[in-house]
Amino acid sequence: MSQLLSTLRYGGLTKEQYTSIRDRIDEENRQVLLLYAPIGCVVFCVLLLLSYVTQGVANANQMVYASSCVAMGILTVIAHGFSKNQPFVTRLLVWAIMVVLYAFSIAVSVIHPEYPSVSAIVFLMVAPLLFVELPMRVMLVTVLAAAATCVTSMAVKPMELAIDDVWNAVSFGIVAIVTNVFLMRTKLVSLWRAQQIEYYSKFDRLTELQNRNSYEESLEGYPTSGAEVIVCLYVDANGLHEINNTQGHDAGDKMLRAVASQLRNRFGEEHVYRVGGDEFVGFVPDGTVEWTRTELEALRKQLSEDGYSVSVGVFAVTAQDADMHSLVRSAEHEMYDQKRSFYTSSGKDRRRR
Repeated sequence: MSQLLSTLRYGGLTKEQYTSIRDRIDEENRQVLLLYAPIGCVVFCVLLLLSYVTQGVANANQMVYASSCVAMGILTVIAHGFSKNQPFVTRLLVWAIMVVLYAFSIAVSVIHPEYPSVSAIVFLMVAPLLFVELPMRVMLVTVLAAAATCVTSMAVKPMELAIDDVWNAVSFGIVAIVTNVFLMRTKLVSLWRAQQIEYYSKFDRLTELQNRNSYEESLEGYPTSGAEVIVCLYVDANGLHEINNTQGHDAGDKMLRAVASQLRNRFGEEHVYRVGGDEFVGFVPDGTVEWTRTELEALRKQLSEDGYSVSVGVFAVTAQDADMHSLVRSAEHEMYDQKRSFYTSSGKDRRRR
């Protein structure tokens, strides 16, 4: 039962997971709107023209087609002009386009009581599948649409035909609910997994800092970022190998998370990367060597209180025509000088770092 409720509420995700992909859902729905709203407008326009050619001027069909065409046209304009970076507008448009489709099917049933409500059943099945939404909301809108179809048919159609419509609305409505809930769950889980894959392609799972992939992608962009000076800091955790061997890898992981936390707190996370097992590189656009060294010294002091040690290196260049690889190597060389001093003073073999 709990699993069913979880599926209905957030498609099998937690509330936090669903919230984290809300932007992706909005963008997915916006792209669908940009595609299908114009198509809907064109389809209703074609139906209007065909009705005019085959049935003459000014009949009920044409009023329905014209109204639906205008509605879809308005939704198309809004989608193209106002939905970008406006998630609330996108969400309203999702429901608006479904209301237009359901209203069209109900209007057709009213003006043609002699025919089964085929369009209503089709839209009952198809309309929710166009978008990504919470299964509970999809189920609710399907129930309301089926109920509206049943009430309309009972009100305007002969009893025998109305009973057929009610039977079809209920039976196909149930199928639509089961199908849509399953597909919505699949869509939501797929979006969540895609986000996780994208996240861990750019971020380190252990420290949650940007990883080497992000470092390599971002490195050459710093000279053209608008900064006049770029300061590079290189940090290496001392003694990770020994901690892993004597205290276990959980202790080593704790050390790396502590170093990453200090770097994030002092330099932010936009320009800090974990580039190796125990190595971190950061950049301070338009920073100074003095400020960076002060922050690193405070970082070393705090980590020392926690029982950890790091070696650091700092170097700066003017951004114009900067060789980023050379900049990083210069900071790395200073870090290695400190690291040699650390292992020499501690009497440990530097190779076992």
